[in-house]
Amino acid sequence: MSSVLTSTGDPDEIYEAFGATVDPGKSRLFLSGELDVAGVPDLLHRALELAGRRHVDLALDLDRLSFVDASGLGAFVRLSNVQNSVGARLNFERAGSQVRRAFTLGGLAGLLAAAA
Repeated sequence: MSSVLTSTGDPDEIYEAFGATVDPGKSRLFLSGELDVAGVPDLLHRALELAGRRHVDLALDLDRLSFVDASGLGAFVRLSNVQNSVGARLNFERAGSQVRRAFTLGGLAGLLAAAA
């Protein structure tokens, strides 16, 4: 099952699959459900919109994310590279055991640990 996102264009809108709130100096996305190939384009669009326009740190709260596949992990790597290129950070917060396992199996445990 994939998360489907809809948007009214409001930058502080809460999405069905994940919500976004903006803190001073940091953009934070709350992800929930399953992040797979169907949800990656929406995640990238929203994350780049929030962090890219201000070149600020981006936090991804993974507490309610139940599954991430290889395409989702690839999106996290891409976001990390974009953030690094503008001198900002990508931080992962509250990753559950299933998501941590996906990072480990994908060879990306270091990316998760570096953000801690």
